[in-house]
Amino acid sequence: PLVSLKMMWIQSITRKGATLNIRLSIYNPNTFPLEIKSLTYKASKTSDGVEIASGKLQDSILVLAEESGVANASVVISFGGLGAASKSIARRGKTEFEIGGMISIGVG
Repeated sequence: PLVSLKMMWIQSITRKGATLNIRLSIYNPNTFPLEIKSLTYKASKTSDGVEIASGKLQDSILVLAEESGVANASVVISFGGLGAASKSIARRGKTEFEIGGMISIGVG
């Protein structure tokens, strides 16, 4: 599937971080429908594992064959994680991170 960001807005901000809501467009190039039942993920700095952000799909979505669907997801951003990443960028001019997660899909 091809995923693109359609919209993003702030849900809340605290001293520790922010929660964003995002709206995604998901294109299914397959000749069969694709159901995304659940999706969770997190982004962390590779060097020390400090979490920068995490999120999850809010509801399952069925994307028909060769069509697009819209999904809503949440993103929780850690200000501490962003601070650690920005220190790395200031020192080395870059930072490495990894994204990992779990997805549950159905086809049919």
